[in-house]
Amino acid sequence: MIKINLLPRHLRPIKRSPLPYLASFAVLVIALVAIALTFFTAYTRNRELQVSVAALDERLQKLKPVMEEWNRLEELKRELKDRIDTINEIVRDRIVWSRQLWLLSNLAPQNMWYTGITVESKAFKELAPELDSAGKAVIDAATGKPKTKETTVQRPVLKVSGYVGFAPDGTMEVNPFLQVAADDPEFSALFTYENQDVSVTKDLEGFPVKPFTFWYVIGPAKG
Repeated sequence: MIKINLLPRHLRPIKRSPLPYLASFAVLVIALVAIALTFFTAYTRNRELQVSVAALDERLQKLKPVMEEWNRLEELKRELKDRIDTINEIVRDRIVWSRQLWLLSNLAPQNMWYTGITVESKAFKELAPELDSAGKAVIDAATGKPKTKETTVQRPVLKVSGYVGFAPDGTMEVNPFLQVAADDPEFSALFTYENQDVSVTKDLEGFPVKPFTFWYVIGPAKG
């Protein structure tokens, strides 16, 4: 049977090709497969990371006693160092006092005697480099040199107190002792003159004397 379409050409239905639809469907399928593969890869990677974290955590738990022992030994090491430093300081001070007290007695002229020899802490103003949060010196942009700031530090000082009376030449001065002490190489290697306080003449059991106090900064012996 022969069919004849008598409709004008512009009224006839347009036959469309299924290829664009098939291509769109194929693209959709590929996109879904790619998404699925990405999700599966991420899921697999996440599981691997979880397993690694669990293994590391288990290993960390096993090493925890070792870390605690390490920390304990480090703390013990610091305590021992502090004790050694203290012992060295005591030994050093013992050498200073066993010898330097004898020197003090020999350095004093006949018209001078001591009423007190003590060690005390005294504050000193010093210039120290200015440091940043990382502990590095701050450089002055104008000069290119490290900045400094005034700080207060505590230093041990030797305090020597006593009286001075009339010398054979009729004077009543502390300068002869200060000069002899400064010239003595052993004493001046450990003590540096810092300040003095000499009072006006006073009467001590019927004798005129001058009370004095000297301060010497205690430092290491010079090589």
